[in-house]
Amino acid sequence: MNPKEKAIEIVEKFDYYLFSDKGKFIESSKQCALIHVNGIIEVMLKCDKDNQSYYYMGEQKFWQEVKTEIENHKP
Repeated sequence: MNPKEKAIEIVEKFDYYLFSDKGKFIESSKQCALIHVNGIIEVMLKCDKDNQSYYYMGEQKFWQEVKTEIENHKP
């Protein structure tokens, strides 16, 4: 799954589960999805800092791209 597909999946899951009228509150769903993705990125950055390794570098790049796709997502 590429970052754009993952971004759409996350936003649509929040939209579906948070609101019964799918698509009506897409901006709120995007904000929830961004909170989710920012949390993932934060944990990865903390792990890198604590371990001083580059283990998560590829994953961080992926999640940064997912974040960008969420921000650019249009229903």
